[in-house]
Amino acid sequence: MALLTTSNLSKFYGSKKVFEKLSFSISKNQKVALIGRNGIGKTTLFKIILGKLKPDRGSVHVARDAKIGYLPQKIVYEGQKTIIQIMENNFTHLKKIHKEIIKISQNIKDNEDKYQKLIEEYERKGGYEYETKIKKILTGLNLYEIKNRKFKYLSGGEKMRVGLAQILLNKNDILLLDEPTNHLDLFSSIWLVNYLKGYQGALVIITHDRYVLNNVVDGILDLSEDNIKYYRGNYKNYKKQRAMDFKTKKKEYEKQQKKLEKLKSYVRKYKEGNRSTMAKSREKMIKRIDVIDKPDLFEYNINLNFNNFERPGKEILNIDNFNINGLLEISELTAYRNDKIALIGKNGSGKTTLLRNIFEESDNIDLGYKVEQGFFQQNLKFEKENIPLMDYLNYKYYMDEPEAREILGYFNFSQDSALKLINNLSGGERARLRFLTLIEDSPNFLLLDEPTNHLDLKFLEILENGLKNYNGSLIIVSHDIIFLKNIVNKLWIINDNKIIEYKYDINQKLNEYMISRNNISQEEKIKNEKNSSYEKEKKKRNKRKILLRKAKKIENEIKNIYREIESIEEKMKKEGENPDKLHDYFKEKEKLNEKVEKKLIKLESLKSKLN
Repeated sequence: MALLTTSNLSKFYGSKKVFEKLSFSISKNQKVALIGRNGIGKTTLFKIILGKLKPDRGSVHVARDAKIGYLPQKIVYEGQKTIIQIMENNFTHLKKIHKEIIKISQNIKDNEDKYQKLIEEYERKGGYEYETKIKKILTGLNLYEIKNRKFKYLSGGEKMRVGLAQILLNKNDILLLDEPTNHLDLFSSIWLVNYLKGYQGALVIITHDRYVLNNVVDGILDLSEDNIKYYRGNYKNYKKQRAMDFKTKKKEYEKQQKKLEKLKSYVRKYKEGNRSTMAKSREKMIKRIDVIDKPDLFEYNINLNFNNFERPGKEILNIDNFNINGLLEISELTAYRNDKIALIGKNGSGKTTLLRNIFEESDNIDLGYKVEQGFFQQNLKFEKENIPLMDYLNYKYYMDEPEAREILGYFNFSQDSALKLINNLSGGERARLRFLTLIEDSPNFLLLDEPTNHLDLKFLEILENGLKNYNGSLIIVSHDIIFLKNIVNKLWIINDNKIIEYKYDINQKLNEYMISRNNISQEEKIKNEKNSSYEKEKKKRNKRKILLRKAKKIENEIKNIYREIESIEEKMKKEGENPDKLHDYFKEKEKLNEKVEKKLIKLESLKSKLN
C-alpha cells in the first residue's frame, strides 16, 4: 500500500524549469534516498510534498491519517525553552494522563474503574517508556549532557540535532530528512544509521553520506530536470545500474540516429526525380518515429588539483603544552610532511577550536619551514560578501573577466551564476568557490572542517579524489566515514580531553573504535561505580557541587551578556542613520560576542567534567 504518491509533478520559477513530470510512490516501511546534483530541486520537492509549496502541475497524495515528520536544513524553536522541554512537548498528552492518575490516586476507592482505565491508557501510549526513549535519542545525538540548556544558547549544529531528536521521538508514518548528518559527529552519524535501519516506517532521505546510502536505504530516487527514476538497492547497486542504463540508452540512441540519418540521406538524394514517391514515403516514416532523446549523464568537468605548492620542511606542525580552557589538553603532538590526519571526537570536544587555533598559530603552536596553510571552515565566510563572483576573483587574484569566467565555468558556475553576489550563493556554491580559492592559493597544509557538508555526491567524489592525490599534509574533521577511509593515513582521536594518535591499520582502527566506543564507555562506567568507595563518592559529590556552582555562575554571566547584546541591538535600530554610532555599537557587540564564545567554552568544559 502506497503511503505517498506523486503524479506528474512540475515546478517552474518564472521561465526556469526546476523539474517536470515527476511520478513516484513510497510504500509502508520503504526506505529510499532522494539524490541529484545541487540545485536540481530536492528540497523543493520535499516542500511540495508537505504542502509548503504548490506545484505548477501535477498532484501529491498522502494516505489518510498518515503522519509526516520533516527535518529541514534550518531549525527554529522558541528560544527560552530547554532541550528537554522541547523533547517533552511531544508527550504533553501523557503528562496530562499522568497528572490525572495522581489526582485520582488520592481518592482511589471511589474511582477504581477510571483509575484502571487511565493506567491502561498510559501504558498503551508509552507512558512508562517515553523518558527512556528521550534519554536514548538525546544520548545517541550527543545532547543528553546539555539537555537543560536553552535553545537560544545552542550552536547551529546543536540546534539541528535537537530538530532531528524531536522528529525521531514522534510516531511518524513517513520521515522526510534533508541532510540529517550534516551537523553530526562521526559517532552520532553511526548511531543515526543504526536507528534508521531499525525504524518502523517509511523514509525519504536527502543525503550525500555514502555510509547512510549503503546501509540504510533499499532504493534510490535519482532526480533530474526531466524525470525521476527509481533504482532498487543501495548506492553501490545504483551506481552499477545507472552506468548500465546509460550504456544501453546510448546504444539505442546511436542506433536510431544512424537509421534516421540513412532515411534523411535517402530523402535528400531522391527528393526530386524518379524515386520522389519513395523519398516522400521515407519522409513520412521519419515523422512517425518516436525520437529518443540523447542520454544525458550530468558530470562535473573538473579535476581538483591542489598540488601547485612549494615543498615544505619535514615537520609541518608542532603543538607543545597546549590547553583550550580545560576542554582539550595536548602535551606534545607533531604532524609531518604527507600526513593526512582525521581529527575525531564528539561534538563539543574541541575539534573546530583546535583547527582554528592551528590556523591562527596560537601560543605553543608552531608551523614548520615554508608551511602555508589553507582553512576550509564550516561556516564559510569570504573577505567580501556583497560583490559578484567575477569581481571577487578580480579583487583577490587580479583576474580579468575572460579568465574569471573560464575558471568559474570549470567549477560549474554558469554565465549567470558568475554575476551572483557571494552572499546569495547556496551552501554547495559557497563550498565550490572556497575550493576554487584553495587551488588558487596553493597551500601545502590543509585544515578541513566538515568539507563535505552541502556537496552533492558527484562533487564529493571529485573532492575525495583530489585529496587522495594531494601531496601535501592535511587535517580533516568529517562525519563521513567512507570519505575518511579513502583519504587519511593517521588518526588523532580525542578521548577524555586528550588526543591519542594512531598511525597503523587506520581503517580497521576506525571500525573497531566506532563499534566498541559506546560499549566500552558503558562497561567502564559500571565497573567504576561498583569499585568506588563511600569516600570517593563523597569527594565526587563535593567536587560536583563546586562545579555546579561555577557552571551556574557562568550561565548567569552569559545571560547578562546576551541582555547587553539585545540592548545594543535595540540602540542600533534607533540609530539607523548614524554611521559613527552604529560603528561603535557594532564594535561593542563584537567584543560581547567574543566574550560569550569564551564563556561557552568554559561552560562546556565544566559540563564535560560534571558528566
